Amino acid sequence: MYTFIESLQKKKALIEGLKQREQEVFGYQINIDNYRIALEIIPGTMTEFKKDLEARLKEELKQQSIAQLMLDVILKQLEDEDIEELICSTQS
Repeated sequence: MYTFIESLQKKKALIEGLKQREQEVFGYQINIDNYRIALEIIPGTMTEFKKDLEARLKEELKQQSIAQLMLDVILKQLEDEDIEELICSTQS
C-alpha cells in the first residue's frame, strides 16, 4: 500500500513517463513518414540506399510499437485519473 506521498510521487513519475513516451512515439512517426516518402521518390538507381531505408523503416515501426505498448501501460495505470489535471498539478 502506498502512502500519500508515495502515491503522489508515483503519479508524478507516471505523468513524466507519459510525456516522454508520447514524444518518443511521435518521433518515431516522423521518421516513419519520412522514410515512406523517401521510398516513394527515391531513384531506381539507388538500390542500396533503398534497402537501407527499408531496413530503417522496419526498425522504426518495431521500436514505435514497443514505445506505444509502454505508453499504453502507463495509460492503464492512470485510467482512473484525470490526466489533464495531473499534468497541470505536476507542472507547478
